[in-house]
Amino acid sequence: MDMTKKDEVDAAFHKAVDGRKIDVMVSNAAQTGPVDLVREVDPDKFLTTVDTNLRGSLLVAQAFLRYAVLDAVVIEVRSSAAHVAFGAGFAAYSIAKLPVFQCGTCWGSPIPICACIIHNQGSSKLR
Repeated sequence: MDMTKKDEVDAAFHKAVDGRKIDVMVSNAAQTGPVDLVREVDPDKFLTTVDTNLRGSLLVAQAFLRYAVLDAVVIEVRSSAAHVAFGAGFAAYSIAKLPVFQCGTCWGSPIPICACIIHNQGSSKLR
């Protein structure tokens, strides 16, 4: 499934739920993208990474909300790259993760979100 294509995301959810509702969703998708320095990176590849991460998160959120029970829970596995610099070569990924983080916090829904933020060193904390 291509998470940047609304029809594919919708079809995957429709098939998975098979007429039922969703109680819990774990969201853990991302694309690293180019690992070039900003001065050398291909702008199209850079912006594709940002678009892919944000669009995928938005489309999954929209599909989930159509099938979620009222007290559903979302567990988002998030990278700390939105808040911590992983290094100059990960600019596209880090920049892409900040709007994904904000997308997850601004669903405009009563659905609670349990976010597991994964840190570069392998430690994690629940928020």
